[in-house]
Amino acid sequence: MLDLTALNPPQRQAVSHTEGPLLILAGAGSGKTRVITYRLAHLLLNKKVPAQHLLAVTFTNKAAQEMQERLKHLAGPAAQKATISTFHSLGVRILRQQAAAAGYRRNFVIYDQHDQLTLVREIVKDRALDFAGHTAFELLGRISSAKNQGESPETFANKPNAEEMLFGDLYAHYLERTRNCNAIDFDDILLLVTNLLEQHPEVRRHYQERYRYLMVDEYQDTNSLQYRFITLLLGEHRNLCVVGDDDQAIYSWRGANPEILLRFEEHFPGARLVKLEQNYRSTQVILHAANAVIKNNRRRKAKELWSALSGGARLRILTAENENEEAEKVAGTITMRKLLDPKVRFSDFAVLVRTNFQLRPLEEAARNANLPYQLIGGTSFYERPEIRTLIAYLKVMRNPDDELSLKRALDFPKRGIGATTLLRLHQYCQQHNYNLYRAFQEAQQVGEVRSAALHAIQTFVHLIEDFRRRFRHEKLSQATQELVAQTAYLKALEEATADAKSREVKVSNVREFLGSLQRFEQTSEDPTLAGFLDRVSLISDSDYLNEKVDRAIFLTMHAAKGLEFPYVFLFGMNDGQFPSSRALESGAIEEERRLCYVAITRAQRELTLSYSTRKTRYKEVLELQPSRFIQEIPAAVLENGGTESPEQAAQRAAEEQEDLVTMLRRLRENNFKV
Repeated sequence: MLDLTALNPPQRQAVSHTEGPLLILAGAGSGKTRVITYRLAHLLLNKKVPAQHLLAVTFTNKAAQEMQERLKHLAGPAAQKATISTFHSLGVRILRQQAAAAGYRRNFVIYDQHDQLTLVREIVKDRALDFAGHTAFELLGRISSAKNQGESPETFANKPNAEEMLFGDLYAHYLERTRNCNAIDFDDILLLVTNLLEQHPEVRRHYQERYRYLMVDEYQDTNSLQYRFITLLLGEHRNLCVVGDDDQAIYSWRGANPEILLRFEEHFPGARLVKLEQNYRSTQVILHAANAVIKNNRRRKAKELWSALSGGARLRILTAENENEEAEKVAGTITMRKLLDPKVRFSDFAVLVRTNFQLRPLEEAARNANLPYQLIGGTSFYERPEIRTLIAYLKVMRNPDDELSLKRALDFPKRGIGATTLLRLHQYCQQHNYNLYRAFQEAQQVGEVRSAALHAIQTFVHLIEDFRRRFRHEKLSQATQELVAQTAYLKALEEATADAKSREVKVSNVREFLGSLQRFEQTSEDPTLAGFLDRVSLISDSDYLNEKVDRAIFLTMHAAKGLEFPYVFLFGMNDGQFPSSRALESGAIEEERRLCYVAITRAQRELTLSYSTRKTRYKEVLELQPSRFIQEIPAAVLENGGTESPEQAAQRAAEEQEDLVTMLRRLRENNFKV
């Protein structure tokens, strides 16, 4: 039996209610992950529900992994067959199992945004489509929007507007090319799996029978497609438990609809509501600030976070003349705090920004202050060219019909197959309605291909066929190491990189990639090539956080969702920046306020808000105002009430002088190393 006495009364109510629809309204830091895992363990151990009937769905790999580990700790081996997954991972799993019904082969690959943009650019170029003034990124956004709204290419082909007709042409060829490559993109995953369940009653019944108890985390972030997906899985048993917080709904820009949470009791009559309001993360001072800010939103379910950690340090305000000085003050504050208290780790500090471009001054200030940091949401490890090319090789081994990956692998290391040869191969494909790899296999029948190029193509095909066999029979890490060796990948990388430091970094990245495959094999439930490629394709920003290194963390407020840090800085708290000018102009201030609430509640012990008084734009100096969100925080929880008297300023200066003396002494003791 699982003992539930460790839970507080509302948590116990949420865990014990197992039959029928349940809405758990879980405030920030209220122990929702604990409730979800206890509820799963309670169903397993106390209610004797077989593990294969349990499904928990969340939004990030990090959250899913944490739930799996906690459940294993609570329930032991009984938890093994429970499904804990992200929406997209679950969608991919079902699509692989039902590929034929969905119209694909099981070895389909998933195109990430880089692949999609490459494909859009290729189609625009090949078909000479004139989208003057529109970037590939914008065109891809329109394709994504069309898919999610259920619009077919024919919808645009019949419109009188010439640009709409052009877009219809691009959209049609995008769908054709991905289908021919046996590839799907991120948008396709949930569209395909939802259509599959809607159109195939026998498939739908199979999964409804399998998943008798459904739990959905972060329900406020679901969109209409995810809602359809979940209701199709639900069936007649109605055992749906959703966990969410409308105050943390911050993803409307990617289709999330918090109304789905707000209307849960309408969608599922007779639903039980449980509120989790006790916070286990932050001090009461921090929660007082968060509650005061979010109360200014009108469309929300009433709740008030409280903490047994009464009191706590007041919120500090840092003011600077411009963003560079602001960044320097933040970096300096972190460095001084570390020197004054050696027990504090750099990784205890997180600096949150509204948008990615605000990270630049922070990075510069950190480098100047010799402050070690890691960036979440910048260029990811898997997006580095030397790693992308290696992944392209792995995708080809999984699915040689993937034309984009095939061409990328063909291009490095160089093989003596030029643009003219490729053009002839493409023409052969069009004549016979073949994919590119089939043309490679039949290259001898393609006219006017030089003997040297023909030999290079045949060698490349032999390499692919040889390693496709090896990846089926050998460990993933072993086969990949052999592939790197046989293609002389590292040698080619060294020869292609002139700068010695860049060369060293690239080689080091490849070795790190090979090491990561070994770690993946040790921890994954599916340590295969397919399992690895699916994981890489579905990775999110927060998955890149390395909690083992001692570095300050710089990230966006969106990327910080679900994370917590002892010391948090909110950088760039100016009106027009946060809330953004767009939100102020469009009246979409409530979502910005929810984002502020999320950012404030990341802090466990201390919170600092910083802003600038001026900025220069096109040689013009503009006066800036502090964020209205700062004005919404009660003066009682701000250090010095948010303003300083001359006496308080003098006292602070004296304390900072004393801190500086201590810092210099510590620096000398550490041989001037931070």
